[in-house]
Amino acid sequence: MDFIVVLFTAIIGDLIWGSKKDFSKKLNYPNILFRRLIGFIDQEFNRDEFSDNIKVFNGTIITLMAIITIWFVSIILEKILFGNLVGNIFIGFLISLFLNIKSPFFEIKALYNNFMDDEIDQAKESLENILSVDCVELNESEITALAIDTLFKKLMLQFVCPIFWLFIMGLPGLLISNFIFYINKQTFHEGPKYQFFGKFISYLENIIYFFPSRLTSLLIISSSIILREDWKKAIIITREYSKERYLLNSGWASASIAGALNIIINIYDTNTENDDFFVVNKDGSEKINFDYIIKGLWIYIVSISLFLVGIFFGSIL
Repeated sequence: MDFIVVLFTAIIGDLIWGSKKDFSKKLNYPNILFRRLIGFIDQEFNRDEFSDNIKVFNGTIITLMAIITIWFVSIILEKILFGNLVGNIFIGFLISLFLNIKSPFFEIKALYNNFMDDEIDQAKESLENILSVDCVELNESEITALAIDTLFKKLMLQFVCPIFWLFIMGLPGLLISNFIFYINKQTFHEGPKYQFFGKFISYLENIIYFFPSRLTSLLIISSSIILREDWKKAIIITREYSKERYLLNSGWASASIAGALNIIINIYDTNTENDDFFVVNKDGSEKINFDYIIKGLWIYIVSISLFLVGIFFGSIL
């Protein structure tokens, strides 16, 4: 019952805060301290004069030290707070800061409204704000497919993954998985400077996404059955493209939703330096209209509902 209270409070908290980005502005000073810490670590342990092996070693040691520290702090918080109503509510609102359910839905819904109002330029601008990429040359089909793909990647990264590790390992699991996600996103994916220093944490990122990515695919396929979408094609495309090394774990959701809606999705291939795109479901529909966004939003809602029902029954067994 304690876990249910924590989870319920976390969901309510996310619905209240709305967007982590907006809420984080109120907590700007801790973010500044964290960025300064990253800068200090980079300056001291990722110097240009260090060999590649030394950078890998330093990055591994720093990462392990950070994870151990987070583990002990979160264990202490759990022992102090977990098990009483006030403590459970506090933990729940803390967890809500690491979730992102409401924001992706309304971002993509706003993009759909842009299409409804024949404001395709505004739709491109909305997608650029979500992804921080240039969308000027994209057409309606490409914007729609990219918006749907983004929605389900965020489902895996910002909802299924943190809740999964919260359920498996408690507060330490959630905080460590989010630490790995955040530090990788903010530093080690920015360029070749962190190629070796961030090698270990990139490896850990693939580990923490292994089960959530496959669980997200299962949720999409199950939702497709309920909503009478092409769930058989979803299974076929997921099995086919899950073997591709370029997709890694984040591509499972892309493959499943591409099959369920029978659409082509282009995924940016980060393993190349030529701005290449990896095409998922090449035989799917290339020309799609913005009404597919509504289909995607329904699958998103049902997937979240199924996941929460599963977590609820899993916690009381």
